[in-house]
Amino acid sequence: MSDYVVAVSKTGRSASEENLPNSFIFHSDYNSFKIIKTGVATFTIAVSGDNQEFTTQHGLTFTPLVTAFARDDDDGVVYPPNCAGVTFYASSIELVTNLVSFTKVGADATNMIFVFNNTDTETHTISVRYFCLETI
Repeated sequence: MSDYVVAVSKTGRSASEENLPNSFIFHSDYNSFKIIKTGVATFTIAVSGDNQEFTTQHGLTFTPLVTAFARDDDDGVVYPPNCAGVTFYASSIELVTNLVSFTKVGADATNMIFVFNNTDTETHTISVRYFCLETI
């Protein structure tokens, strides 16, 4: 172990006395944000609409920190929250988006929440790979 660490122990554990990685929520010498659950959810994004919210139950006894990546099944581009699918064309150095943006991911006590905007005149099928992370 390092001489100096940043550590947050789990409830009932002592950050200064523990030496097992699973005794910590965070420890600068160990991997952080343990993935508790992962999966894929698929949603159909309606035509030309903002703030389209979809939920999926996480089934955990606590509200997890959730991160995710979306993939538009039509073009295969993968992108994180707060981002649209972006494609670069090297021949023309042109930036093109797929008109669907993944605007938000979050969770409450029961569900994971995914929010999308669609400026396209067509529906899109989006697959979301989500990761539920252990929280304090």
